[in-house]
Amino acid sequence: TDADADADADADADADADADIEEPWMPTQGTWTVQSSVLTIDECGLQDVVNRGEPGTTLALSGADGAFNMLFEAGENVACEVNDDFDFTCSPTSTIDSTATDMGMDADIPVVIQTEGYFMDENAMWMESVVDIDCAGPACGLIQILLGTSFPCTMAMASDLVID
Repeated sequence: TDADADADADADADADADADIEEPWMPTQGTWTVQSSVLTIDECGLQDVVNRGEPGTTLALSGADGAFNMLFEAGENVACEVNDDFDFTCSPTSTIDSTATDMGMDADIPVVIQTEGYFMDENAMWMESVVDIDCAGPACGLIQILLGTSFPCTMAMASDLVID
């Protein structure tokens, strides 16, 4: 009977060790909707063309093990990580805005977006996206006049989101 007691104690110790492994905290996966937003920086003067973070816009959140992706309505996919304090940071994304080429102009408009924020709980978050915009090419002067802006410039949008 003494050998049985030792085997039972070993089995209990193994079960306790497994119970101590905690899964990283994760927000609820699914479709999140912007409830409110504010343009916190607008050096560009382009508030009428912001397509991310406006109330009613959505993103799809999915992930596991403390890492998640946010797929925005406009098609941008952002990879993020959440820490033990429910703060998250995302890898910057870089794209070339098509405004210049759509207008038949010889210029590229590189756009870099950095997103970070925090979760109030698994169903509510605050995030801010900082957007750096520049222009390269001979038509940049004309584009600045047409858009009423100057490059480089920065915009930032802070938004509150909840899961549907």
